[in-house]
Amino acid sequence: MILKIQKENNIDSSRIYLTGLSMGAWGAWNLAFTHPETFAALVPIAGYVDRIPMIENCKIKDIPTRIFHGLLDDVVNVEYSIAMYKKLKTCNTNVTLTIFDDANHDSWTKVYDNQEIYDWMFKQIKNRQNEN
Repeated sequence: MILKIQKENNIDSSRIYLTGLSMGAWGAWNLAFTHPETFAALVPIAGYVDRIPMIENCKIKDIPTRIFHGLLDDVVNVEYSIAMYKKLKTCNTNVTLTIFDDANHDSWTKVYDNQEIYDWMFKQIKNRQNEN
């Protein structure tokens, strides 16, 4: 689907960004690990992380990543984001984790309502040498 939309709309392949919230963050994690060559940046918010990404953490070492989660999340435990951050930090120098002390599961409103995440994402440009 991404390739189809990219071709039909003449989208710059070095500027494809991946984000998602809750189950969408789970999907974003999995899509990033399935196609790490595709994305210029990854922004998962309040997402569950499967076993495979935890094991293959360095597979996305070249994707700048900003992880967000609410400390009070009673739907998806914040420990998933903390564990994934710790794993990624061993090989990805461009990864951060932001935990909102006062947020429950809806930590995405704080992220998506803030221009900073868009400014950061749009500065990310994937190295074309790494494309397949």
